[in-house]
Amino acid sequence: MKPDQSFEHIEGVTHFPGNGQSDKPVCIMGSIHGNERIGAAILEELKGLLASVDLRSDVYLILGNPEAYRQDVRFIDTDMNRLFGINRDVISPGDNIEEKRIAEIVPALSESCYLLDIHSTIKPSVPFVYCEPDAKHIALATLMGVHYIVSASPNFTPDDLVTSADNFVDRRGGIGITFESGWHKDPHAIDDVLFRVKLFLQKTGACDFGLVQPENTTSSKHLTIYNHVVPQSTSFVFSRDFNNFDAVMKDEIIGNDGGTEIRAERDSFIIFPKKDIQLEKIACYLAHVS
Repeated sequence: MKPDQSFEHIEGVTHFPGNGQSDKPVCIMGSIHGNERIGAAILEELKGLLASVDLRSDVYLILGNPEAYRQDVRFIDTDMNRLFGINRDVISPGDNIEEKRIAEIVPALSESCYLLDIHSTIKPSVPFVYCEPDAKHIALATLMGVHYIVSASPNFTPDDLVTSADNFVDRRGGIGITFESGWHKDPHAIDDVLFRVKLFLQKTGACDFGLVQPENTTSSKHLTIYNHVVPQSTSFVFSRDFNNFDAVMKDEIIGNDGGTEIRAERDSFIIFPKKDIQLEKIACYLAHVS
């Protein structure tokens, strides 16, 4: 099926109309951070695939941040995936690149009942999913075949955990899933991710690729983010070079912040450790097994 020409004037947004059998549009987004290249590659693969299948529902393909992608940087002016907070439920064009881009893609996101937002990591990492902890989100998250599904505790919701594109779709009654698809330099990543995206499209009723979900050899471990580490001095250093899902034991030293030892308050996993440590900015999150 040919893309809907009404979206041709919006760079990086392709709309494939469905045949009307399903009224639940699906959105696949990639490279909202421009240096996370896997998402853009998946979108290019999908353009050819979706043109040759019978779509039951509308499907939107969105290249998140085209200008940042061209420059191979995370963002131009500000982190686009931190601009979908609750105060952004009515979006108007802003002054910088990312704010203007959000205004362009919000119509497609607002119509979508399902969102799969594809990210990748700049350091080697196992793939994982970030989503809300309810059964509907988890059912879709398991399609990604990941070892870890990460959610935020309802008692711990700093801005960084409620201002992403999946939050935006969730607030409108949809289901948003952020798929951290692993290291962007993994030579097998694109094939693996494309297979999982096709499963997602199939499970949400958009189309039928005739795929069978493989049995996971290990069940996904569900982790709940309960706290974060925020440096209060410019001399903060981690106790070691942490990667995603490195385990720390209760009372183990995580870092040193201007002479103060930062210790884990319970057995935990390190989530999203930052390479560029900044004063009063989150250095990492801490999660426990749900």
